[in-house]
Amino acid sequence: MANTQSTDEILNPIYIFCVHQWITFLLLMFGPLLVLGVWLVKGVKWVVKPK
Repeated sequence: MANTQSTDEILNPIYIFCVHQWITFLLLMFGPLLVLGVWLVKGVKWVVKPK
């Protein structure tokens, strides 16, 4: 039981760190793409609207 607990104590912070790094990586990769996509959609709607 002590062995399993110590393994969890070692691995859990590493797992949490990796998940946070992965989320940060995804946000850095897709954040600008999402902003660009929203900006393009708004631009297209603004151009189409007057016609």
